[in-house]
Amino acid sequence: MPTLSPVTDLRSLIAALRALAEPIAERVEVEVVAIELTGASGVGGRVLRISIDKPGGSTITDCTRFSRIFSPALDAADLIATAYTLEVSTPGIERPVQRLADFEKFAGCLARIKTWDMDGRRRLKCILRGVEGDEILVDVDGVPRRYHADDVERATLLLDLDQFERLGQGLHPGLPAGSPVPLAKPGKALPGKLPAPPPSPDDGGKNPPKSKNSRIHRSTP
Repeated sequence: MPTLSPVTDLRSLIAALRALAEPIAERVEVEVVAIELTGASGVGGRVLRISIDKPGGSTITDCTRFSRIFSPALDAADLIATAYTLEVSTPGIERPVQRLADFEKFAGCLARIKTWDMDGRRRLKCILRGVEGDEILVDVDGVPRRYHADDVERATLLLDLDQFERLGQGLHPGLPAGSPVPLAKPGKALPGKLPAPPPSPDDGGKNPPKSKNSRIHRSTP
C-alpha cells in the first residue's frame, strides 16, 4: 500500500480513515459505525476510536480481527502525523451516528447532536427524522429543522435499556416495544411513519504495534 501524506484537516482525515477502514471491515464481515479522533499530541496522546458492528452485535473477537488487519494498513498509509492509540470497540448505548444512511436508518430515535459553531446553539437533543439529499432532518422541541451533513460535528443516539436491547436483536429501537419491524439496512428506509420515541481477545504480544499506534480492543456494554 502506498504511503500518503498526513492529513491535518479533521473532516478530511476522518473521510480518509473511513475510506481505508471500510474495505477491511467488509473483509471481516463487520461495518464501520463511527470514526473519532480525540485528544491532542503531547502528554496523553491522541486516541483514534473506531466503532464496528454487525447484525446480532460484534464481539471482542471481531474487534481483534479488524484491528490486526487495519493497524498495519494504517501505519503504511501514514495519515496521522502524531503518535496515537488505536481503540477498536463495539458501539455502546450512546451509539455514534455519522453516515447519512444511519441518520435515515435510525429515524424516530432520540439523539444528541453537536454542530460546528453555526447558529449559536451547538448542542441539542432532537428526534431524527431521516435525510433529504445531504441534509439531516430532525425535530427540536417539536420544531422541524435540517442540517447539512457537513454542519454536524458529532451525533449520538440516546437509547434507554429496552431500546438498546431491541437494537441488539436487530429490531428498530425507535418503535414501540413489541413491534416486530426489523432494523433497516443502510440506505433502505423503514416502511411507514415512525413515532416519536416514548478467536482470541488478544494477540498475546506476538504482533506488537508499529511505532505510531498502540492498540486497544474493547466490546462496549
